[in-house]
Amino acid sequence: MDTMKKLTVGDMSGCNRSGKRCTVVRNSIGDIAVGEVVKIRFKGEFDVTPWRYYKLEEKHFRDKSDEQRGRYTGTFARVEVVRR
Repeated sequence: MDTMKKLTVGDMSGCNRSGKRCTVVRNSIGDIAVGEVVKIRFKGEFDVTPWRYYKLEEKHFRDKSDEQRGRYTGTFARVEVVRR
């Protein structure tokens, strides 16, 4: 059974989906621990990428407003996961 957390990230410009790192700003990453591996896919206006594995490197609040709203900014790094 696959219990890994999944995120679908809107990326109209395509700038996040091509690199080894991506930045995600949202409330739902509050329950993801630093160092945890999750599946992320990027969704544009006309396409969706396949699921890829990323590890949360760090997360923080950008300002007091984000902190009050519980909205984190997280940096994820692409990792290769070997399945048995």
